[in-house]
Amino acid sequence: MISRVSITLALLAVCVTVAVSALGVSGESRDYCVIGAGPGGLQLAYYLQQKGRDYVVLEASERVGRFFVDYPRHRMLISINKRFSGQSNSEYMMRHDWNSLLSDDASHLMRNYSTEYFPQTDSYLDYLEDYQTKFNINVRFNSRVDKLQRNDVTGMFQLRMENGSVIGCRTPVVAIGVSVPNHVDFPGVEYTTPYSDISVNPTDYDGKSVLILGFGNSAFETADAIYGHANSVRMLGRTRVKLAWNTHYVGDLRAVNNGMLDAYQLKSLDTVLEAPVQNMTIYKEDDKLYIDAWIPALDANRTHTHRGRDRDSFAYRQPFDNIITCLGFHFDSEIFDQSLRSGGCHGKYPLQRHSYESADIPGVFFAGGVTHMLDHKKSSGGFIHGFRYTARVLSRLLDYRNHGDVWPSKLLPFSQVLNTLFKRINEASGLYQMFGGYLGDVIAVRRGGNHGDELMYEYYEEFPLCLMQNFSQYTGHDVDEFFVFHFRFHENSSDPTKDLFTFDRVTDDLRDSHHVTFLHPVIQYFKQTWQDGVAGVDWPKFQKQPCLPRPDALHIITGDAYTLWDSYRGHHLLTRRFMENILGSELSNHFADECFKLSLENGDVPVTCSQQYLHGNGYQDFENSPTFEEINDGFCPEEMIDDAVAASAIDLIFRGTHTPDTFRVAMETSPLPQFVLFGLVWDVKSKLAAKHFTDAAQMLHDVPVGTMVINCYDFDLFCRDLGVEAFPVVKVFRAAVEEATYPGLFDTGALYRYIQSYAERPVMISEEMVPEVLAEMKETNVVIGLFEQDDEEGHVTFRRELGVIFQYVKSVYIAQGRAADLISRAVDAEVSSVLVQGPQQRHVINITDPALGHVVARAVLSQCLELTAENFPLYRSVHSKFLLVAGTKMSMCTSPPLEGVVIGHIAGALAADLPTIFAGNKLSYVDFEQGTYCKFDADGFNAIVSNIAQCENGTTRQDTMTMKPWQPSIRSYDYLAFIDEGRAANQFFTREDMAEFTKNGLPRNIAELSSGKYGSRESMSVPQSSAIRDEL
Repeated sequence: MISRVSITLALLAVCVTVAVSALGVSGESRDYCVIGAGPGGLQLAYYLQQKGRDYVVLEASERVGRFFVDYPRHRMLISINKRFSGQSNSEYMMRHDWNSLLSDDASHLMRNYSTEYFPQTDSYLDYLEDYQTKFNINVRFNSRVDKLQRNDVTGMFQLRMENGSVIGCRTPVVAIGVSVPNHVDFPGVEYTTPYSDISVNPTDYDGKSVLILGFGNSAFETADAIYGHANSVRMLGRTRVKLAWNTHYVGDLRAVNNGMLDAYQLKSLDTVLEAPVQNMTIYKEDDKLYIDAWIPALDANRTHTHRGRDRDSFAYRQPFDNIITCLGFHFDSEIFDQSLRSGGCHGKYPLQRHSYESADIPGVFFAGGVTHMLDHKKSSGGFIHGFRYTARVLSRLLDYRNHGDVWPSKLLPFSQVLNTLFKRINEASGLYQMFGGYLGDVIAVRRGGNHGDELMYEYYEEFPLCLMQNFSQYTGHDVDEFFVFHFRFHENSSDPTKDLFTFDRVTDDLRDSHHVTFLHPVIQYFKQTWQDGVAGVDWPKFQKQPCLPRPDALHIITGDAYTLWDSYRGHHLLTRRFMENILGSELSNHFADECFKLSLENGDVPVTCSQQYLHGNGYQDFENSPTFEEINDGFCPEEMIDDAVAASAIDLIFRGTHTPDTFRVAMETSPLPQFVLFGLVWDVKSKLAAKHFTDAAQMLHDVPVGTMVINCYDFDLFCRDLGVEAFPVVKVFRAAVEEATYPGLFDTGALYRYIQSYAERPVMISEEMVPEVLAEMKETNVVIGLFEQDDEEGHVTFRRELGVIFQYVKSVYIAQGRAADLISRAVDAEVSSVLVQGPQQRHVINITDPALGHVVARAVLSQCLELTAENFPLYRSVHSKFLLVAGTKMSMCTSPPLEGVVIGHIAGALAADLPTIFAGNKLSYVDFEQGTYCKFDADGFNAIVSNIAQCENGTTRQDTMTMKPWQPSIRSYDYLAFIDEGRAANQFFTREDMAEFTKNGLPRNIAELSSGKYGSRESMSVPQSSAIRDEL
């Protein structure tokens, strides 16, 4: 009797046999099969290799980049190789390197293979070969795919090879480029020579009359190579010549190839005419070639042919010795088992979705130049400098689709958003190349409240914006409210019939940004994602895009001749105000003193105060510093740089004991701590931090440390490798290992004390020192780390967690081995712990406690202390209840501590600036958790305790006040609202101004506009043009 198990096993064996036979004799199966080892295939394979995917690259020929062995025929690439740009930012440099592929190795770049601006193809072939070898990309050569089809049994795809074998593949990616020469049938085509077969020896055309069919770069490349040798060169193309500098499309005729146009227009026998090639006839008489072509410009109705005597006045009536066809290339779809619909231009590309998946064969994807179907004539996706980024996008889409790896992102407090955004604006090459709304950065707003720590943003780089309506489906992230940033040209600036060199093509009037013709950043805001079918609907004409619907708000940053958007007023300020208006929260930076006062008097505070200052990372001004005058020109004490640009006097330069090169060596070899400030050259906060940091470094004198200021725009790879995302920040390294991040205020004194304490303390206790240390513990604040012998990891944790506290503690020690044993027995504490001895209490905590600093702070706070802008964030992070004492210290400061309450003395001058807190009283009890405070006067400890109890239970005779919400001051610029008004560019008013006009009517004249009736905003104070005067 046959068991059920036996039957099941037999059926399983049959299924396995069928599946294996379906895969071919070898039974080979891969997760990914990349067909083609050109630049597109290699770029995608690089990311598959980096992720450790199961893949193979199948290349029909014997080498990578086989297309470049034959093309271009005259061996010069027209993709630029700009070796110098005045910038050292590696990402920025890729904006002007159109040949290199992406990798983590900054040295493997085309500029190391050729010094020519337009390199030779042989150099590029060397580069591609080394790329494949260096990154160990798995290419199988001489492996031509004959057919690609889906297997109905296994659900996998089958790649039937030319040698008869079969490879099974879960995800095939076709990256064979657009490499098949176009062929047009017309009478006499057999007399022509195709571009692929022409002689590249120019002397072969000496004294010849040559006709070239086609107006692309291959046609003009050929003309440029021979027009100095031929009798004449005539050209025919089906459409007008489109110049790349006129259309911003690099596939149109490039200036490097258009010498023929110069010869034509300067009457040197060479001519260019338009004619539909498919309606041409070529015939031969007496070994000469003649053409009959309908030239619409000369014969609109085609009333006659141009044979025999009809050639009398025909423009191309003279005979030719050679006729060359340069008609471009198309995609080879022969490998597919079913026919593909074609998209793009004249059937040049297979139809595909914006996820680079075939529209006809689900599961098949495309990479490289063939993906240009999605942005043909609109962006750069058909060229190496464009599709290297779309290949990376495809790798990320496949990561989530096939492996569940979500799209990479970073989550940061919103106080950092302008730094992140402008760093990308000034360096991102992927968006710069894939302009026009095809790739964009997405900034998702993560709200947990109106202000404070809850307002965060999640940043996603280089997402295909045509997939935004299904963002979570492709990334694994949910997004609702978000900003989108991308680059674009004005749509009227890409017209081959227009002169773009007009005087109004540039402007420094920020109100005219939406008319800028050159490439510029665009930021759009959407309250939520949209449904399918909405994209492209209801857009102002000038701003139509391929996939995005009309945004809820729009900001356009004016174009810049340097393509560096680092101007505070012209670029950063208006962008900040645009975001503030949307978020309903002020993003301007406030000094520590102002944040201190706002924190005491308000229930919530500006984002930059809550996310920076209250976390100990605020910024002190230089009011009490002898160097204050250096930066005080127009500086506002309450707000760090709004309309003024005072910090322009500070340069973020490399100062300290190291240069960037010597610092790398010191990090790896020196046992001394190395302190590094990471900042951005245009960021006001970074400039202020650099000034404080370098001043503190100069005070260190003989303290054994290294210091360095790093501009993370210039040294972007260095900062990336160290994981620096927020700016400015000070990190501590020892032997190339990051030990700590400075958590304190950017203030010269605070930084000096921190660096000095970190370098000189803790002190190692010898066995002989133990009695002395035990005696000291009875008198003052002492912190001791008790460790096993040679516990270096414990030492690092100790410094990292307690470094900022060292400056508030008189003595900090490390005891290990025998000394640690003696102290642990004396105070009943275990080794591998931290002992905190304060004047009122003792704490013994485990060394792995992540909140060591807070524990130390509790011990230090067991006394009445002076509360300042510098130390308030530390204490506020530990406690929520404060008893604030105004003016002269009172006797209660020496009384027993209040349980769970910080007693803070506030100097008289500062107390006078806090009328809401004190209002003539000496004491104020503040509960930050409840958002309440009450004011009272009392003498003696017991009376104070009684008043606090009444405040907490609401029975006090004095009013218990709820903290007032902080009210932001927001001035907005919204170009979309402006455009909707239909106003001319030089008549721009803000939305706020328009509200005033609605309320009070349009002003009748300039005097009335400036009278104060409509407020005193900058945009209304001084009209900028006669057009406004005329209207008013």
